[in-house]
Amino acid sequence: MGRALTIGGSTVVGLAVGVGTYLWLVPDPLLAGGLALTYGLGVGLYVQWGQYLRAGSNQWRTNRWRMAFTAYAATMALLAIGPTLGVDLNTQIAVQLLVLGTAWVGMLFGVASVGDLPADERPQGAEADADAAD
Repeated sequence: MGRALTIGGSTVVGLAVGVGTYLWLVPDPLLAGGLALTYGLGVGLYVQWGQYLRAGSNQWRTNRWRMAFTAYAATMALLAIGPTLGVDLNTQIAVQLLVLGTAWVGMLFGVASVGDLPADERPQGAEADADAAD
């Protein structure tokens, strides 16, 4: 039941983003479809693997990677303005949402790839803290 609810909920969110984009921002079916897929997939992955993002302590060792991701995604969204300068503001917003959503989904795929490892293959403890040079 939980899996069906996750799939259904993420589909509804994806369709809402896609239809909303098409109706209110840009009547471009490819851009609206890309946003629908991106945010639908992102919600599904977040529901499935979000506990790994919320886990851990509030220490510099873990927070620095969250801050680095946020800074990277925001920078890429700002850089997306350049190629879209000749188009209207709504298209710029839609492209920035696509860039941010793609970064978010990419991060969640990375979390899922580690989280889906068997428990005995996941890095833990001192092994996870070891330097590559060791």
